[in-house]
Amino acid sequence: MDVGTTTQLREWLIEHAEQVIARWSAAIAQAWTAEVPPPPTVNIRRIYEALLTAPIDGDSAATQLQLQELAIDWQAIGLPSIIHMSFQLRSAIVSILATQGNGLNDSPSISSDLDTFIEEAVTTLSYRYNEHVQAELREQVVQAEYLLNHQAQMAYESDHFALQLSTLYELSQTLSASLDREHLLDLVGPRLMDAFGVQACALVLATSEGGWQIERAWGEPWPDLTGRALDAAAIPPALISAGELGTLQFVPNVKPEDASWLLPNQGALFVPLMQESHVLGCLVAQSDSLIERIDDTTMNLWRTVANQFVVTLENTRLYNEVQHLNADLEDKVAERTAELSEERDRLEAIADIARDISTLEIDVLLNRILQALANLTGVQHGSVMLIDSGTGLLVDRAVLSETNHMAGSRRFQMGEGVVGWIAQHRQPALVNNVQKDERWVQVDAFGQSVGKSTGSLVGMPLIAGDDVVGVLMLSHPKVEFFNQSHMRLLKAIAGEIAIAIYNAQLYEFLGERTNKLYTMLRHQEEASSQNNAILQSLNDAVIVFSTDRSIILANAAAER
Repeated sequence: MDVGTTTQLREWLIEHAEQVIARWSAAIAQAWTAEVPPPPTVNIRRIYEALLTAPIDGDSAATQLQLQELAIDWQAIGLPSIIHMSFQLRSAIVSILATQGNGLNDSPSISSDLDTFIEEAVTTLSYRYNEHVQAELREQVVQAEYLLNHQAQMAYESDHFALQLSTLYELSQTLSASLDREHLLDLVGPRLMDAFGVQACALVLATSEGGWQIERAWGEPWPDLTGRALDAAAIPPALISAGELGTLQFVPNVKPEDASWLLPNQGALFVPLMQESHVLGCLVAQSDSLIERIDDTTMNLWRTVANQFVVTLENTRLYNEVQHLNADLEDKVAERTAELSEERDRLEAIADIARDISTLEIDVLLNRILQALANLTGVQHGSVMLIDSGTGLLVDRAVLSETNHMAGSRRFQMGEGVVGWIAQHRQPALVNNVQKDERWVQVDAFGQSVGKSTGSLVGMPLIAGDDVVGVLMLSHPKVEFFNQSHMRLLKAIAGEIAIAIYNAQLYEFLGERTNKLYTMLRHQEEASSQNNAILQSLNDAVIVFSTDRSIILANAAAER
């Protein structure tokens, strides 16, 4: 290659650039396909200028840089069109050299130099095309790799999210499956840790005193925290903030000096449990990888779980409250049923006693009363002590006992012992433990042992009108056996018993009085019969006058 000739050719091309560019652009426009529009004229000019800057030694780095700066879609132009453009440039140069070559076209090497220039142009433009295609391919590969990685990440996140949703669904099913609070807390903790991939989790509830207590803790790092009340020094600031603000609080790394019961050097999440504007507690979760798992989606899932937890806690509270109310109601119904049963038995006993008191035989009456009370109350010991009108002592007239205790063997003065106190004060007495009652005595007024040293007793005065006729006593070897229901029973029948005793005593008194009068009358009749026989045996007349001078008696001699 003749360097001198080549230099002359370049100088000529620079000098006639406008004519060459115009002729080249026109040739390109005629030969360009309709599917691909030709490059703008400004780009044709810059391509031409870039080709002229190529050094003679063939180093086209500067030329490639200039071509690279052109915003040309070389791939859209296509390699055949680029080669065709190069030959169109040669045709344009040849046609202008023929008319304006100034003798340059007569040079024997000009044709070779022009071919070399066109060859370099084809090489340069082809290289630019290849670079552009490779760049496009590299970009497409990068985009494809990005899309693949993005799709893989999206698939992983989608699978992870689907797994979380599945676990949360199971968690929701668990929360709604039962209303047993303890059973629910046993199940929900492990599912919660599986759903969010945490190592430890705790349910911390606010107490009515304004403090905090760990209701339940799950995970091996927290084996002994369940039921622990947190003092002021053990309450993390994030827990207080979550409760006061009602928002999630995240601690990326718990410092050892601030750990307390928390796990040091791990992340901690505090999720408030809010019921309207009232804080019930917090869910606390910890994991060494918690900071990598916290995002908006995870936060929303934690909020959803917290809301479900609040509903579940409220439902279990209401359920337990209803259970307690039902239990209380059942207890009250059972208690009321027992009271009604006792009342029925009491009324039946009163009716039986009312039938029994129709008898006027006092001993039969009192023994029937004691037996009826024994059947009703379940006691084996009792007595009815009546006031002896002659001595004023309380004497046991009827006795219910497992021993061979005889009626009338025990006597108490008024005010002596529990029975004497009842008669004197005209008030009932319920002694839960006779050993602790100062009124209790071991012997009666005559030193006779009462035969009882332990247990309980109940006594009721028997009052007829204004008079105390006696005392009804029941006793049992068991301490605190008697209660107010026994008092009500004795009070209900005491008046009737007292009246029956009074009537029986009156009947007994009238019977004794009648017998006495009958005996006196019989004695008088016997004496009168004897006197009349003596009087009739006299031969002398005998007439007996009353104070008013009426004849009371006359013998047969007087009648003659």
